[in-house]
Amino acid sequence: MHKATCAECGKETEVPFKPDGSKPVYCRECYAKRGGGRKGAFGGRERFNRGSYGGRERSASPERANPAIMDLIEEIRADVKAIKEKIGA
Repeated sequence: MHKATCAECGKETEVPFKPDGSKPVYCRECYAKRGGGRKGAFGGRERFNRGSYGGRERSASPERANPAIMDLIEEIRADVKAIKEKIGA
């Protein structure tokens, strides 16, 4: 472990690599606040676009959507229809 100073809060911390000064180093708490850490297979973020390497793109399918969201979508559609009727579109 190597001693370092957190670039965000200034707290002394230890990291498993030797900082060379080219990138900021964060303590555990600040790193977590910034969205760091592993949260699944891809660290909680999608790191690549499936389409860029020929993977199949997934489209949203209504049957897999949350029922509450589908209800909201239907309400919005009804509102849009009513507005269009009012303005004669």
